Amino acid sequence: MSAPAWPLHEGAVTEMRQESKQADLEKLEFIEVLDHYRKILKSKTVKPIVVGHSMGGLIAQILLSEGFAQAAEAIDSAPPNGMTVLKWSFIKSNWGVVSPFASKEEPINLDVDQFSYAFLNAQDPATTRKIYDEFYVPESRQLGKGPTSDAGEINPNVSRGPLLIFAGGEDHIIPAKLNLKNFNMYGKSPAHTEFKFFDERDHWTVAGPGWEKVADQVDRWIKDRYAQ
Repeated sequence: MSAPAWPLHEGAVTEMRQESKQADLEKLEFIEVLDHYRKILKSKTVKPIVVGHSMGGLIAQILLSEGFAQAAEAIDSAPPNGMTVLKWSFIKSNWGVVSPFASKEEPINLDVDQFSYAFLNAQDPATTRKIYDEFYVPESRQLGKGPTSDAGEINPNVSRGPLLIFAGGEDHIIPAKLNLKNFNMYGKSPAHTEFKFFDERDHWTVAGPGWEKVADQVDRWIKDRYAQ
């Protein structure tokens, strides 16, 4: 099992918050991150099962559709190109990316309230502050536009391995309705696709309180699909 970091995300949180590191993020694009993982998976002698969260969920779907993985799990996945929902929480949470007034040359740098609304809306204030202080780092605005780019496209009807899509009922930045729409995109696919819904989970579902329930579902699905 391995969890390789994204380009420019290898250091400690305090390091990545430094202005010099933020400047490096200005030019990082979605295709670079995608190619980073393509290169890693090409080196594998056995195709892995990939698990991705948020933008990583979209990357996991793309890698699976391209034959780099034998199966994938996409948790609260960013949507593929051309897919959206008209929900206020989705628009508000992603405004830093889609705003026509924001310079694409500047990284996204959320304050605690903005991060809380988009990622931690089901958490209490003390937990929110702790998570923000321990984990939050700025991100490339250009990378955030990945789902709107050609690199974010997926052919839903290609032959591929099994796919599981998770959704959180309290998720603001990637509403469950959007994950369901993503799942329905595969309606005519010959490949196995499943959808699981967690009613009270926000976008921080993989690390927030109660994460064990999500991890158990991830593990159980893999074992059920690949039981010897």
